[in-house]
Amino acid sequence: MKKAWVVTLSIMLVVMLSCVATDASGVFLNDSGDAARAIRIAFSEPVEITGFGDRFDYQSPKGKATTFVFTGTPLNDSWTFWVSWSPASASVVKREWLRTGGRVQLDINIGSNPATLDPSRIDSGDTASLWVIEQLFLGLVDYDENGKVVPELATSWEASPDATVWTFTLRNDVTWSDGVPVTAEDVRCGFLRALDPEHPYPYPYVFDVIHGAKTYYTGEASNSDGVGVEVLDEHHIRFTLDQPASYFPALAVIRPFWAVPKHLLDVVGDAWTDPENIVTDGPYQLVGWAHGDHITLEKSEAHYAAQDVQIKRVVMWMVDEETAWEKYLEGLLDTLRVPVNRLQDAKNHQVLAAELHMQSNAGTEFYGFNVKLPPFNNVSVRKAFIAAADRSSLIEAVEIHLLSDPLPEVALTLTPPGIFGHIDGTKEEVGVSYDPEQAKRWLGEAGYPNGQELSKITVWFNTRSDLDSYHRVPAEDMRRNWLASLGVSVGLEGVSWSIYRDELLPQAKCQVFRLGWVAHYPDARDFLSSLFRYLGSTLQAALGGWSNQKFDSLLDEASRELDPEIRRDLYKQAEKILVETDAVIMPLFYSGSAIATKPYLQRTFPSFGAPNIAKWRLLPEDDRLP
Repeated sequence: MKKAWVVTLSIMLVVMLSCVATDASGVFLNDSGDAARAIRIAFSEPVEITGFGDRFDYQSPKGKATTFVFTGTPLNDSWTFWVSWSPASASVVKREWLRTGGRVQLDINIGSNPATLDPSRIDSGDTASLWVIEQLFLGLVDYDENGKVVPELATSWEASPDATVWTFTLRNDVTWSDGVPVTAEDVRCGFLRALDPEHPYPYPYVFDVIHGAKTYYTGEASNSDGVGVEVLDEHHIRFTLDQPASYFPALAVIRPFWAVPKHLLDVVGDAWTDPENIVTDGPYQLVGWAHGDHITLEKSEAHYAAQDVQIKRVVMWMVDEETAWEKYLEGLLDTLRVPVNRLQDAKNHQVLAAELHMQSNAGTEFYGFNVKLPPFNNVSVRKAFIAAADRSSLIEAVEIHLLSDPLPEVALTLTPPGIFGHIDGTKEEVGVSYDPEQAKRWLGEAGYPNGQELSKITVWFNTRSDLDSYHRVPAEDMRRNWLASLGVSVGLEGVSWSIYRDELLPQAKCQVFRLGWVAHYPDARDFLSSLFRYLGSTLQAALGGWSNQKFDSLLDEASRELDPEIRRDLYKQAEKILVETDAVIMPLFYSGSAIATKPYLQRTFPSFGAPNIAKWRLLPEDDRLP
């Protein structure tokens, strides 16, 4: 029945196409035995394509040529594709069914339907929206794989000597997709929308350093007039701060600092991101959105750097991790995050192992010690427990139980790799390394030789039906370490997040407690300062009211220091106090993701935010189906 249907369809298409007097035409049956993602057709002479169809809906190149690639939704085995061309004298000399997108189309998975395409309204945890927005819009600045802030919409920026006034110079050759120039007023509009008390950014505290920002987003101020963001002219914008912030360019990476089209917002309001209204200024444009299934983007020829964008079309699918993994194995996706329950098999696979890359997720899991509760009111005890913890075995335990993809390096410091100010504790000798003999000596110095006379010790962590093992497995591994190295038996207690957050931590009832933090902007300040500020009195209380004047002064000095090398050294000194001198925090592991990528795709692996696909490259390869 299926073959008969295909033959009938082919005859109908041939008859239909033969009606075009000046065109030649062809109907091609996918006889490859596999789903084809594209077809490459070579003609005997240059032709102009006059029509094509059957799931493939994109051609490259657009003009007259001898060889074309057609792509779109994959054609299953025995499905057909048709094309018509002019002049009729041209004939097909070669056709190839392609397993890839023929260096034209990239297929990825974003998992779910984006909640928004508005940079000012996005939640930083909404990965699907982040991936789409990154391709459609330009950031004020960008962030590269080396942890460096780099130009994007802004070509340069400068600070006042005291780091309280920041002025950004914008490109003068960027337009919205409707041809209207992008200006500093669009950047100001986007930023103030993110502060709107009715729809504030999910983590507005990061803007508190900007003059008047907090009074506006909390509703204390009736309007935005007092916010320290000023348009100097079409291509210059100035931010005025209440205190020095040398890390401000890193803060400007996040979406609230991105331009939005004020001229369109003034007309249609929040509906500006509806597909029928949206205008963009990035390397790609939105051309299709099948809600719940896929989004299609195509290269914007109006983009100021269009000549540098190689991948012409991006299809973002919305399927679950398991389905995506199967599609990757079938060759229907080019890159994806490997499901944690598939990671071990992939590592042991001869082909897949070579396609894996471990990427930092800019997050750290850690234990905190209450410095007021015995025995952890003694710094030697805290250091002993850290030195007795083999965090390499912890990483292995987490991987074996398929709970996460921790980075393979041992976490000795709080700020993770890929974030400016990260200190490699092993190489730079910061933090307390695994040393059972030193741990025993420290415990003895504290008056507890061989663990004798220690009071009961309990490690607390939060639970949730789908996270119980995620936090319990590390605790169990640490308990085994402490028993083996110190002879100390430790109890474990898991409670709901609400009780943990609202009662136990703020009331300082936990001797040892588990927490995690993921970067909200790519600078160590977010870990060494914002972490404490965001959790506020909760974390301070949980640590037993710990404070260190030197630690605070180092961070204050870092906020004033504009030289990145000096600032990094100040962060290093602060980390040393936190994880070694006072040893109030014990980093467990840095979070990561295993990314699988086909060998013909060159891509970036940023540790913060979504990658910029405009920088990716599809390499030549023999991608014909067997």
